[in-house]
Amino acid sequence: MVGPTDLSCIGGCIMFCRAVVVMGLLASGGLAQSGGDAAEADLQQMQGLWKVEKAVRAGQEAPDDVRSKMRLKIEGNTFTILEEGNAREERADVNLDPKHNPRWIDIRPRREGADPSKGIYQIDGDTLKLCWNREGDRPKQFVSEAGTDVRLFILKRIK
Repeated sequence: MVGPTDLSCIGGCIMFCRAVVVMGLLASGGLAQSGGDAAEADLQQMQGLWKVEKAVRAGQEAPDDVRSKMRLKIEGNTFTILEEGNAREERADVNLDPKHNPRWIDIRPRREGADPSKGIYQIDGDTLKLCWNREGDRPKQFVSEAGTDVRLFILKRIK
């Protein structure tokens, strides 16, 4: 039996993609920002619909046929993962701190039993990079290596 962490199957990829939802990057309502205006500006830039260009977990890339069907909608304080016509919704509170290099993001999922994660982010025009660790230290660079619980997503804005 294939488990939910196996990226070679659709079910595992769906579980993998749901982790993005937990990333949050939520604007307004419930956000605590350490970076003031810069953090709020970053959040405003993140609003909209994004396609997943690259998804890596523990050094293993999600298969193209699964990754290409994934979308992330960031609207207000709701993240919605869209995949093959199915909508999945989870909420999280985030704290952006753009004073660091790379910029920091802390994610506090509202889902019962979900642990907070430490991550980094970079927004550059229509490209959004997210890298986070569900356990352990905050990533220092946008890399997900084998043997870690680090996830990396590179997203492109859909216009």
